[in-house]
Amino acid sequence: MGPDFDEEALLAEHGNVPAEWVQNALRSLRPFGKVAGAANLLNQADQEAIVRSNLRMGKWETDNIPFPGGVFRQMVNDFLRDNCL
Repeated sequence: MGPDFDEEALLAEHGNVPAEWVQNALRSLRPFGKVAGAANLLNQADQEAIVRSNLRMGKWETDNIPFPGGVFRQMVNDFLRDNCL
């Protein structure tokens, strides 16, 4: 996303930022997180409580909701355009 990013076009088409996009953005922060988690789970596969807990967390972390359009617009203006970070 650069300074010429047109958030209004995205919001006009979708209304909100789609949940799948939110999930992909979060995953991009830790690109090998899923692989590392699977490797750790494999090492602990004999511990039933850990496997059940991991499956629950996996369900929870993929249960995203759309990001509100107005909040997204404000974040783009504050952080991308006005550099308020």
